[in-house]
Amino acid sequence: NLLELEPHISRRTIQRNLKKLIEIRAFTATGQGRSKAYNSNSALLLPKKTEVNFPSYIPLSADSKDILAYLEQPVEVRKPVGYQREFLDEYQPNITRYLSKPLCQQLARMGNTGKSTQPAGTYGRDILSRLLIDLSWASSNLEGNTYSRLDTVELIEHGNAAF
Repeated sequence: NLLELEPHISRRTIQRNLKKLIEIRAFTATGQGRSKAYNSNSALLLPKKTEVNFPSYIPLSADSKDILAYLEQPVEVRKPVGYQREFLDEYQPNITRYLSKPLCQQLARMGNTGKSTQPAGTYGRDILSRLLIDLSWASSNLEGNTYSRLDTVELIEHGNAAF
């Protein structure tokens, strides 16, 4: 009973909402009066498939496209997968691995920043520095300042104001 599940919603509001759901054929009603029963037409309630558009600068592999296509399906259509305790029990740290060796090597190459010989945090500081410059330039640009990006770099990194 909806009134018991949602006591803060009035009976009239629930009746009005059910009527609308019947009009759009999301629900069907059978019976009369107090014995009226409502059944959902779940196919109509499923979210519509939306196309995920990635910007062109984010390359997607064929595997990524397959995964996205699978995830765009309604949950009810996807094949359920159970928990496999053996998978965790068989894992031995630094001995066994989930990913294949070629895939591990590929991921290591993709994640290599070329800064492994530098002190920890160097790459992060470089990213933070670029972000600070970009945000400062954009903010000053919005305020009507005429600093170029190079002027902004000079100001932030060396404290030299442009004239």
